This record gives sequence, structure tokens and C-alpha cells, in this order.
Amino acid sequence: MTPRPTADPTIGDRIRVRRLRRGWSIRYAASRAGVSHATWSRIERGRQAADNRFTLAEIAGALECSPAELAGAPVPATDRAAAAAQAAVHGIRRALVDADLTEPAAGAAPPVAEPARTLALTDTLRQGCDYAGAARLLPELLGGLHAATSGPDREAALRLLCDATFIASSVLRNLGHPADAWLGAERCRDAADAAGDPVLRGYAASARASAAMYFGPTDVGIWRIGIEVDGGDPGLAAQIARGTNPAGITAGFRQVFYYADTARALARIRGREREAVRLLLTAERPAPQHVHTSAVARETTRALLERSLRTAAGSQLRGLCERMQVG
Repeated sequence: MTPRPTADPTIGDRIRVRRLRRGWSIRYAASRAGVSHATWSRIERGRQAADNRFTLAEIAGALECSPAELAGAPVPATDRAAAAAQAAVHGIRRALVDADLTEPAAGAAPPVAEPARTLALTDTLRQGCDYAGAARLLPELLGGLHAATSGPDREAALRLLCDATFIASSVLRNLGHPADAWLGAERCRDAADAAGDPVLRGYAASARASAAMYFGPTDVGIWRIGIEVDGGDPGLAAQIARGTNPAGITAGFRQVFYYADTARALARIRGREREAVRLLLTAERPAPQHVHTSAVARETTRALLERSLRTAAGSQLRGLCERMQVG
């Protein structure tokens, strides 16, 4: 099946275009990625969804680009909040570049009381998956805390800056900007090193490893679901999901990962497509920004639609596809 020419190219379309530009055969490109040529071919032709983070990273590495470049992750025009979040990325990136502790900050050092309140609000927005709200506050927050590190409240400002850069890294990663997320994690490490606090250094190390600070039994289960579905065992991922209760954690965005990753697993199991759609809708309700901008969620939705078209796509799936501009 040849991929349909559309204004919004699929991941398979982008992979094929980059491979052909280099003049590589599928076998050669696949050998560079360490994946089978059959897998590569199915992804290019749209017969297999590129919703496996590991495989997508391997293909991106072979093509010498980032996974985000292949994913594209277009923001649906109807999702104004998601569009606003993406529009704010440049301001966060610039603020992180400027928040270099080896360089003097612009402006006078403010007291840290007001940034501390803004930081608490920003983290509340992030945990509620309101990335647009958090992204709107981050540039000024980062700039103010950087300036405060030159004032009398330096120690407190460094601790707050460590938190703010961690949050910035998390927001950028969830919006599909891994390089910018890495910059945020590096700035988090810089603030922790300047504070000389081993606990903050551990906190910063977790940001650099793209891991969250939630490791209770429920969170371990949620991480295992994502790992198993990316590792190619959707059956085991679904089994883990049955024994994991997302209501056991208070972090809303972690619950969203549970529903979205379990949906990815179920989408690969014949006969469980309806459950996959239901869980994608469950993830979308509290976190449309997250679901609509997630490359793997879009690929899962696309695969469900392609499979359903052989019979008849249900109204719920069609509605989800329209909101995500998948078709």
C-alpha cells in the first residue's frame, strides 16, 4: 500500500523521503538502524504504525535526525491550547539559553517570594497537563530566578531555579522537543551544582535521564507498561495494566501516560481495538494537549483508523481522528 499523498505527511512518508534523499536502499537503511528491512518497509508503506519509541529512535539515528523531525507532531488547528503551547516553546528555549549561571543576568535581582508562588502555579499547571498555561509562565519565571541568583537570596533562588528548569524540561519533553528538554535538564544540573546540594544533584540527574520523580508501585507499573509496549510485548503490557490502578497516584499527567500507553498495547492485540479507542479517549479528556501533540498517540490512532476502515470506523474513533487531524 503506497502512502496517501497528504498535506500532513505521515512518519512513514518522512522516513521514505529522507532515505531516498540519501540514495539508500531499504535494506541498507535498516541495517544502519539495526531493525529488519521488513519492519522498515512496513512502516514506510503505512502497514505498521511507528508508535514504538525505541524503533523510532533507531530509525532517526540511522537517518541522522531526531525522532521529532520524523514525527512532525503537527498541532491540530482546532486545538488552540496545544497551538499556544507550541508557540511558547521558542520563549522557553531562549530563557533557558539565557539562564547561564556563568554569565551575569540581565536586570536587578528580585526577591524570591513572588517567583516561588509562580513556580508553584506552574507546576500545578504542568501536572494537570495544561502545557500552554505552564509554558506561558516559564520564560519570565526562568529569567527572574536567574537574576535572583545574583542577589542576597542566591541559595533560595538556586533551589527554585533547579525546580523551574526541571519543570521546563518536562513540559518541553511532553510537547515533543527532546533537544530543548535536554537543555532544560542541563540547566537543572547547573543550578544543583551551584547550590552544592547532593539531593538537588540527584534530582537533576533524574531530569537528565528523562525520568520522573515518582517511583511508587503504581508508577513503576506505569513505566513498565510503556517499556513493554515499546519492547514489543503488548500482551505483557496489557497484563501489567490490568494489575495497575492509575487512581493510586495524584499526578494527573502520569495517569494520562497509563491510559495512552495501555491503548498502544491494546491497539496491537486483535479484537481489543475498541478498548484501545476507549482508553485514548480517556487520556484525551483531561489532557488534549498531551494526546494531540504525541507522535506515538497519533500513530496509534492512525493505525486504528486504517484497521477500522476495512469494516467501518466507529463514531468515537472518527471524532478522535478529526480532532487529531489524522486520516
